[in-house]
Amino acid sequence: MVKILINSSNSGSTKQYHIIDENDVDIQSYAALILLNDDLKNQEEEENSEVQIYLNKRYEFLSNKLLEFGVLTCEYCGKSHLDIGHRLMKDSHLDNKNKKLATIDHRIPRILKLIDPLDETNWSVACKRCNYRKGTKSVKEFMMNNE
Repeated sequence: MVKILINSSNSGSTKQYHIIDENDVDIQSYAALILLNDDLKNQEEEENSEVQIYLNKRYEFLSNKLLEFGVLTCEYCGKSHLDIGHRLMKDSHLDNKNKKLATIDHRIPRILKLIDPLDETNWSVACKRCNYRKGTKSVKEFMMNNE
């Protein structure tokens, strides 16, 4: 391991340290070192972001449902064979056009702030269409309007 000191401010007063494996990096110049630092910082920020934490929990929840039932099915319309989608934030844009994407619906809408949005007991599997149509309605309201 090699400890690399990177001066990250113009004044020279702020210093950051990153530990990397010297065998994984071929640093040819100071510019390459700056780019490496930016990559490490961005990667660290992405991994710890609220969105990435949610995506990880979503992926685990849907994976567990798939293992439990053998297929992902919308709990509202019954559409089956839904896809889990991507786990990483950098790949999530690939799911935008997937009409068979399984989404997480909050039975008690998040807008009411009555329950933690990451509380899996409030989650259900929904297809994109149903999740979009349900919006901020309660399950009861949504099901009454779609009978």
